[in-house]
Amino acid sequence: MISIDIDDDFAEIRDLIFNVPYSRIPVYRDTIDNIIGILHQTDATQESIELGYALLPQYHNQGYATEALRGAIGYCFSIGFQGVIAGAFAENPASLRVMIKSGMQKMHRTDEIPYRGKTHTCLYCAIRKEDHHAV
Repeated sequence: MISIDIDDDFAEIRDLIFNVPYSRIPVYRDTIDNIIGILHQTDATQESIELGYALLPQYHNQGYATEALRGAIGYCFSIGFQGVIAGAFAENPASLRVMIKSGMQKMHRTDEIPYRGKTHTCLYCAIRKEDHHAV
């Protein structure tokens, strides 16, 4: 199993995420028995990549998600992607704020996604490489 310690150096995390053939990588704190969330790539083309993240509620509002997303965006641009996309359910405004604080802009794209027996509206944000320097 591949996993990430929340205290690992970002360079190690970055290399792991983009060099293993898995779409979801657990994030842990202190020991592998203390999983606090996941990082994942949901879709990619030659031009852009869609990223996702989820943390357990007790790790919300501590800056972990914003820091991780900002770092992942920078790395994606450094390896040649021209755009990064992420989405959040409309009923999760905190995740939308994470994307905006990471320099992303709201898109006009929405999807209806079934999840846990309910259909959710997913709102998307994106950032282009040429706009990244302003963050």
